[in-house]
Parts: sequence; C-alpha cells; structure tokens
Amino acid sequence: KMSVLTTLMIVVALVFGGGGAAYAAAQPSLPDQPLYGLKLAGEDIQTQLTANTQNRLEVTLKFSQRRVDEMEKMNAAGKEIPASVQTRWQEQVQQALQLATNMPEEGTRTRAMVRVYEQLQNQAQLMAQAADDPLMQQTREMAQQQLRQIEQIMAGNGQGEPGANNGQGGAAAPGNNPTTGGSNPWTTGTPTPGSSYGPGPGTCEDC
Repeated sequence: KMSVLTTLMIVVALVFGGGGAAYAAAQPSLPDQPLYGLKLAGEDIQTQLTANTQNRLEVTLKFSQRRVDEMEKMNAAGKEIPASVQTRWQEQVQQALQLATNMPEEGTRTRAMVRVYEQLQNQAQLMAQAADDPLMQQTREMAQQQLRQIEQIMAGNGQGEPGANNGQGGAAAPGNNPTTGGSNPWTTGTPTPGSSYGPGPGTCEDC
C-alpha cells in the first residue's frame, strides 16, 4: 500500500509538469517494464478518488481485467508472470465483490453481483486458453471458485465474506461450469419473486 506522502507526490506529478505524460506512457507497461509501478500507483489513486460505489466497482473491474490482459501478453511473449500480478488481481476481485455486496438496495446489489459474475466468467474463459501456464491456470481456478461463491450468495446460502478461502482452486460443479458454457443461475430457471435478477450495466460514463 502507498503512504499518504507517496500518493500526494504522484498526484502533484500528474497535475503539474511532465508527470501526466509519464503516466500516459506507463499505461501499456507490463510487469517487467520500468513504468509499471507508476501505472499501478495511478490505478490506486483513481480508485481512491472514485467516491461513488457503482463507479468504483466499474473502475475496480476494469483494473482486474488489466491484470488478466497483462498475464495473457506475458504468456504470449514467453515471459514468466510474476505472482504479484495474480495477487493484485485477487485483491481487485475481492474488492469488487465487497463493493457489490455492500450496495444498499437489493436490486442494485443483484445487478452488481451479476456484473462481477459476468466479468469473472469472461476472465476464466480467457485464462483457459493459456493451458501451458501454471499461474494462469491457478488464477482460472480461483476465478471459478469465486463464481461458485457468487452463485451460493445469490441463491441465499452463501457462507462468510466474499473472497473467503481464496486460492483453494478446483473444478466447477458438473453441469454448471462457467468456462464451458454452463448455465448462468440468473438467466435460467425461475427467479425468486422480487429479486430483480438481470444483467447489470456494462459501462460507466464517469470512470
């Protein structure tokens, strides 16, 4: 985590002088490149400065997708993926789940959970294509576990806080594997009356 002083220094650098140009140049950086630390610092600041819960959820999901993209690019280039990328992805997924479960209204909370679920589905499918990389496969298993936990929460029998017992990977339940086209619990069957099931917003104009 960044200290307050470090955060203030980066904010000043971004607002004044050439810091903004350096930050822009850091955006395509990968974990093995010099400007990657600035890229992550900028993400932390943007997250901290996003007060609206829905907007912060979208920002957090966007950054978690960046981690998957970085893993894909490094794997395609034959480079070793640092475990810190997986750790940051996991933290961002857990933060997204926490934001979703803390939504004040049931309908908004349901849509937020569906939004997180759909992104995790897409990420698991992308990582399934990198079967030759152990870290990406482990991350995929973690995504599958999070998907199962969301299913349990939405079914009304989730146990504990979102993100609990992470890292204990494994195959998804038969007939409901999100990475092989299994059924989505909010688009099949009969929803609970008053649950307002349905897909959440896919974009965030203020992010």
